[in-house]
Amino acid sequence: MSKSKYASVSVFFFWFLLLVIFHYWSLSNGRNGFSPVFLGGDDGEFYYNRAMLLLSGQQEAAEYIYSALLASLIGLTGVKSVFFCKFINLIITFLSFSTLCHLFSCLVREDYRFSNISQNEDNSKFFDNQKIILMITIAIYPSYVLFSFPLTILRDSYLYLLFVLSVLLFVKILCVKKNKMVYPLSCVFLIVLFITYTFRWYMAISLCLGFVLFVFIYARDVVGSFRKMNLRPVIISLMCIVFAISGVYFKMSGNFQMFLEYRNNYHLYSPEAGSNLGIKLMEYLEGDLSFYKASGFAVNYIYSFASNVFGPLPNQITSPKMVFALGEGFVVFALFFYVLKNLKSLNLWGRLLAVQSIVWFSVIALSNDNIGTAMRLRVPGVLLLLVLASYLQWKNRFELSVQ
Repeated sequence: MSKSKYASVSVFFFWFLLLVIFHYWSLSNGRNGFSPVFLGGDDGEFYYNRAMLLLSGQQEAAEYIYSALLASLIGLTGVKSVFFCKFINLIITFLSFSTLCHLFSCLVREDYRFSNISQNEDNSKFFDNQKIILMITIAIYPSYVLFSFPLTILRDSYLYLLFVLSVLLFVKILCVKKNKMVYPLSCVFLIVLFITYTFRWYMAISLCLGFVLFVFIYARDVVGSFRKMNLRPVIISLMCIVFAISGVYFKMSGNFQMFLEYRNNYHLYSPEAGSNLGIKLMEYLEGDLSFYKASGFAVNYIYSFASNVFGPLPNQITSPKMVFALGEGFVVFALFFYVLKNLKSLNLWGRLLAVQSIVWFSVIALSNDNIGTAMRLRVPGVLLLLVLASYLQWKNRFELSVQ
């Protein structure tokens, strides 16, 4: 077994140990496997209770796709244990972890494909070592791990997998050498996008926007990466455009304000929540939502972007538990600007990951106004940044070794 495979197995058992520890800690505190009360409301408990209602025959509880999924898993296995649901989330999280590692491998192989340097023993060692560093970094990323399976049974683990899998499938469609593989991969890609849409519709729209923006910005590079001119970039861009337009139409029926109501709900229904940011991109006047004037919107949006991506900011600390999140925000800040500074050093597919990460951050800056939710929502973008940072570290060492 190679060192990277050994590290991968070690990560799985490390996570399983975390799951056991947190689960029995929850049981000892009378929370039946859900997150402690001091961490705030637990959406996982809500979804689990809805799943139990579904199993008891109350079909009105099928409003949430994740509750229906939990009910299906419990119904098929007959196991109603919260620990079982957490273990399923652990497996889903490990699949997204493996997908991220595969994305890193794709970036490295792309550099070898366009260089005259063979992958010798020293280069392979550099690659394995950097991959292991990436694995360890992902394995201890607090928001990614804690919101996925140890504390509760949130749907975020599925969303993280769907996000990174969509990016990987897009890369595969454009890179695959056999044209006959394009069509089945495209079908799988659309299915994954549709599932993402059912879980969190604006994540699917963000992915589509990111893919189209990438092809638009790097059209010449995308076409030039193929030996022969073909229509793959055009076809897949059209697929994304059609999907995005259809999704927006069916979800919002042309009313953009519905997208921003999620943000405004924090001010209308939960003004006392300690982790609300209080950044308003719109105002609530006489039962209607409207944008602030353009200048005010721009300033508040930039502030919202910084808060969602790098938050909590020092001025947003309102409770002792938020101090622990401050360190993560500083790390994300350093990671974001490290990748941004070295954007020109990224290969074509690395730039795809960067575009997707920035587009996703831009979308959540529009919709979210709660720091706890922001820490969960930004995870997919941060995961892509971690892959890019690892790739840049590998590339620096690789270039030094061939000089």
